[in-house]
Amino acid sequence: MLLKNITVLVLFSFFLTFYGCVNPRQMLTPVENQPNIGLKYIEGNRVAISTLSNSTFAVLNIERFQKDLTIEIVCSNNSETDIDVKPSNINVLGYNLDNINMSFKPMSTKEVMKKIKLKQDIENIVYQFDESMKNTQAGEATTTTDSKTTGTVKTTVTGNFSTNSNYYNTGYNTTGQFDANANSNLSSTTTSTSKTVDYGEKRKAEKALQQEMEFRNNVQAQLRNNVKSGLLKANTLTSGQSVAGRLIVKITNIEYIEKFIVVAQIGQDKHMINFITLTE
Repeated sequence: MLLKNITVLVLFSFFLTFYGCVNPRQMLTPVENQPNIGLKYIEGNRVAISTLSNSTFAVLNIERFQKDLTIEIVCSNNSETDIDVKPSNINVLGYNLDNINMSFKPMSTKEVMKKIKLKQDIENIVYQFDESMKNTQAGEATTTTDSKTTGTVKTTVTGNFSTNSNYYNTGYNTTGQFDANANSNLSSTTTSTSKTVDYGEKRKAEKALQQEMEFRNNVQAQLRNNVKSGLLKANTLTSGQSVAGRLIVKITNIEYIEKFIVVAQIGQDKHMINFITLTE
């Protein structure tokens, strides 16, 4: 039963990791040769399994993205009595460069859902604003017209003239009339722009955006439901029962990420599994 739950959850983890976020994640790997810790590969994941007298605790996958630590776990009851498995009984010790640790607790289901919803809301606001700006031009058509005007202007000037010159005591007088004609060719170009709006097309674009936002909201709601259903909840396990789920741990101090120890109190058993950053 434990191995079956481990395999199913590993595949579910791979699906959400691959399709849920394209951002790079820092993978962690269990430390070799830990007491009471068995290591095996399942679907390509290095799985750490802690087996104590009354329970088995397995970490299928652990990875860090920025200040969030995601842990996929499976717990089994090996005893004859009931055992309570609670997210509040699981914590992570993060270590800094001086080998000093700080304890981090898993986020509650309500906190995880609130964080995801906020992220989705921000993405929707940005997307809707961008598409609305594009839709302001829907149904609009702009026409540009150039008109050219040409013509000729004729100018005529008439008058009398008289000159009287005396150079070195030699004088002469000249009188007469003159006519002057001038032709000028003129041209001008006028550009006019007109815009028409098809309000039917605008309404179609607005309706299409509204339908798309409704579709996005439905998909996002389904995603939240999937994440919520995958989170580890408090369970009472009878003899031989197992439970699997995901924990999201908030790293409140980014200095404590050199290595991690996942600590789980399952009934009377205290499981501790060491992890370090996976180097390529």
